[in-house]
Amino acid sequence: EIIITNKLKEQEEIPYGIKIEKIDKDDISKRLEGVEFQITDARGEIHEGRTNENGEIVLESLPKPNKEGTYMITIAEKKAKEGYKVGETTILAVTYEYDEEIEGLKITKVEKIAGENVAEIINEENNYIEVQITNEKIKEDNPDNPDNPNNPDNPDNPDDPDEPDNPNIPYVPESPISENESLEGKVKLEKYINKIIQVDTETNEINKINEIRAKIAKAEISTKQLKTGMKLEYRIRITNIGQEEMKVKEIIDDIPNKLEFKESDNTGWQVNGKQAKYDLGNMKLKAGESKEVSIILTWKAEQGFGTLKNIAMARMADGSTTEKAQAVFIISIKTGEKIVIGAVMMIIILTITAIVIKKKKSSITKIAKYKK
Repeated sequence: EIIITNKLKEQEEIPYGIKIEKIDKDDISKRLEGVEFQITDARGEIHEGRTNENGEIVLESLPKPNKEGTYMITIAEKKAKEGYKVGETTILAVTYEYDEEIEGLKITKVEKIAGENVAEIINEENNYIEVQITNEKIKEDNPDNPDNPNNPDNPDNPDDPDEPDNPNIPYVPESPISENESLEGKVKLEKYINKIIQVDTETNEINKINEIRAKIAKAEISTKQLKTGMKLEYRIRITNIGQEEMKVKEIIDDIPNKLEFKESDNTGWQVNGKQAKYDLGNMKLKAGESKEVSIILTWKAEQGFGTLKNIAMARMADGSTTEKAQAVFIISIKTGEKIVIGAVMMIIILTITAIVIKKKKSSITKIAKYKK
């Protein structure tokens, strides 16, 4: 969680810079040229760049926000170097504080809130951020050289994923639809909400970050927070629980109507309507191995409230599919405020009704006088 204290005074604009270094995951001395990125700065402005022969992109003189706070910077990889996989989108939370010496805002803290490929973040002086991001090579189909022996991507899998992390929220069981008997006992698919990032939709300022890792999450917002949007980071994990090697073709995610898919947040995903696909290229999973991918979906107040079920499944190389896994997000207005709104509306309705009745009585009186 990030707690923010704002000074409402607007500060003089002093630029900052970002340097991105793209390196090989297995050999950090190897710099990757020709990788294309799309960077969204703290004001929500979009910049594009391509790594040079040193594997670097340098963006200088970027504008900072107008006031203190923690803001979101997004680094989305659009095209990888040939022979490498496209990396996940990186999202940074960058904190700016007023500095009397420079008489303006200064970057005081940089944190990663999304992106599994970040090797290092360096917050240097003079408002300069340096980020090292790794890329993984596309493995050749060689049975003597497994992709990831005895080392699942995320060892922090919850001990009992069938129960929600928050016991105060009623558990909604997973839907057993489209279960494929041929994969029963061989492959397990799990989905959960990893982070909820509350963002001001007008300023790009981060209000709060909740790390939850739960299959069910609930959020209540005040009517004063209707400008607040939320970015939900979902994690989808596929595990080979059988004894034989399995090949995974793709992950498929059905996007709920009240959530929005943004390309800049989701490197590697292809979207068609309300369905997104992540191509794993027939990735091999040996017994006990796992692969985990993330998808970030955005909610805004104008999209409405309710219970949002996000469902995913995986397709194997032979065309068979796993059973579906789901994560549930419940979004509502605080109950006390809903009662106040209802009371105000009732007063308005009663007032309008009284005016209409009064006008009707006045009309009846005029008609009676005319008849006389």
